[in-house]
Amino acid sequence: MHYNITKQGRSSLRSLTPSESEFVQLSENLFLGNRTSIILAPLLILLHGEQYSLDKAHELILGVNRKNIEQAEYAATHPGKTSWSVDHPLNADQDLLHALIHRLEGENIGEGGHTGFENAKYWLAGGGKMLKSVEDHVVKDNLKEYVLKRKYLHHLDLVPLETRTYNIIAGGGKRRDVLVKSQTFDFFRFHAMCEIRYGGQNEDVSDWKEHWSSSVDELQRAEVEIIFKYCVPESEIQTSLSRQKDSI
Repeated sequence: MHYNITKQGRSSLRSLTPSESEFVQLSENLFLGNRTSIILAPLLILLHGEQYSLDKAHELILGVNRKNIEQAEYAATHPGKTSWSVDHPLNADQDLLHALIHRLEGENIGEGGHTGFENAKYWLAGGGKMLKSVEDHVVKDNLKEYVLKRKYLHHLDLVPLETRTYNIIAGGGKRRDVLVKSQTFDFFRFHAMCEIRYGGQNEDVSDWKEHWSSSVDELQRAEVEIIFKYCVPESEIQTSLSRQKDSI
């Protein structure tokens, strides 16, 4: 765990605003135990949170909640002396949003002394799980569909016809190769485009064109909408509302 919880030994969740607390409560209760979305609260805080929203979203992704803040603070300030990471493994949903959080961190130096853009790619490949290729995911499938349905986005080349290989950080000062399967949405290329769009330097998109900026902006908006709909499918909302109505 990093950011404020490491620098100051104090969890940013101790400073949740009333609206941010409602986001956390919503994430815990919306589906009444039927399908709790583990990434809904951090996503809402990213979109509508106030000061230190990246810190708060990051902690929530790593398993910190209002009940285990003291344990989280101890784990963050005593690296290697607790089993926090083992006790709070991240699933594919968390990896996906974790990567987004670091991408928003941008060129700032964060985990492991790397930029947010570098760490974003690390989490796209499952972080410490060291996946050989990026996992399949509904959000990826929906982004692929979004791109393919819009011919004006085809020039971005985000759905490769052949498998691609990317070299990313692997922790401990090492690097490794990871694959993006053919006919899948290429999140690595997309992240590299975002890096160029917002001032970073990246060699993965040597054919970058300045007029692509508006397309990258559009895709980022679409990405957030797709993740949100994945977190809160309409059918689940209706089911939850019906249950709440019946309990009144």
